Amino acid sequence: MGCLVTTTACAQNFGLDSDDKDDGAGLPATEMLVEGSILQKILIPQYDEQHRLSSVFRADKLVLVNDRTIDAETVRLEFYHPNRTLRAGIDLATARLHNQNLLRSSDPVSLQAEDLEAEGTGLVYELDRSRGFLFGPATARTLIDIRTSMNTPSIPPLRAGGITLLAAAALHAQ
Repeated sequence: MGCLVTTTACAQNFGLDSDDKDDGAGLPATEMLVEGSILQKILIPQYDEQHRLSSVFRADKLVLVNDRTIDAETVRLEFYHPNRTLRAGIDLATARLHNQNLLRSSDPVSLQAEDLEAEGTGLVYELDRSRGFLFGPATARTLIDIRTSMNTPSIPPLRAGGITLLAAAALHAQ
């Protein structure tokens, strides 16, 4: 049994940690581009040590501002479980990537994960640590388990029936 909880906050700190850490930092091969280079329809995958897909950086357009800064439009970051199922995604209208690691956006941001949905007015996200800060006003919705020891049956129904039958048999034997 679950319950949908909605909260509104000025900022939301989140991390999309997994058991498999990436050693790679940011986007590869930018040293081969010159300032002002424009790349369109970009998809950059990252893999873990066992060569399993761990994340994907997608953008409709990348512009190399200088050797340390890249501007991106219509960005989507996807994070995967080791079995290749989608774990989480972050959508950004525009973003700026600093030092191939720090992603910043001051435009609306949307985050979707298995048990969390959040929207905010901006984002700072560290690619190599899979941690970020969502600026607000921000709204986060999460599914939580509302069962407690007070409202959860202490004996599962099938076992309760079996115990009743044993008690009836014992009483009948007397």
